[in-house]
Amino acid sequence: MTEGHTYWESSSAGMPGRRVTVASPAVSVVASTVDVRASRRDGDLVVTSLGTGVVVRADGLIVTADHETAGMALIGHSKDSKEYVGIDLTAIRKVKASFEVIADELGKNPTPQKIQTVVKEYLGIEITEDEAKMVANDTIRKLDPANYSYPYLHSLAFVLRPYLRVGWGSQTHTASPLYAFGVGPGSERVKGLLHNTQLFEIMKTAME
Repeated sequence: MTEGHTYWESSSAGMPGRRVTVASPAVSVVASTVDVRASRRDGDLVVTSLGTGVVVRADGLIVTADHETAGMALIGHSKDSKEYVGIDLTAIRKVKASFEVIADELGKNPTPQKIQTVVKEYLGIEITEDEAKMVANDTIRKLDPANYSYPYLHSLAFVLRPYLRVGWGSQTHTASPLYAFGVGPGSERVKGLLHNTQLFEIMKTAME
C-alpha cells in the first residue's frame, strides 16, 4: 500500500456521504466519509481516510469535486452600505458549524426565538425578530418547493445574504467551474481553465 501514485477525488465537498476514492496500482478504496487528510510524514505525502482508517503513501495528489452545488453568488451590499462592499470574509470566519449541524439544532417547528439563538451561537450573527419569523415560516421553501426542499435552510440562507454577503441560486448541482489543487508529479499542469477530462490526462501522464 506504499507503492504507486495516488489520486483522490472528493465529490460535493463538505456534504455528508460524499464519495472519497483513493486509487493507485496498489490500492483502490471507496469510502462514505466526510473527512480525509493529506499530510507529510517522513518526507512522504500521506493520504488518510478518516472514515475507513486507510492510510496510503502517495507520490501525488489532486483534489477537486465532480460538480459545484448551490450556485454561489456574491452579494454587493450589506444592510446599510452605500457603496459596493462585497463578500464579508470576517463574518464568514466566525462560522462555527455547517448548515447540516444548524438544521439538527433547529429541529422541527423551531420558534423565532430559537432560530435567533442558534444563529447567534453558530454564526455569530444577531438576526432580527422579523428575519427569524421569516425563517420560522420557511417563506423561500413555500414559494418554490420543487427547487428548495430542505426545511428552513433556504429561508435562513436568504436572510443571511446581507450579513455574509453570499447568496445561493439553487440547492442542486450547477454548471459553475470548480477548483482543482495538485501536488507532486505533473501538478504544475493543474492551473488555468481546464476541461474535466484534462485531469485524467494529467494523472495518466504522471503514472507512466
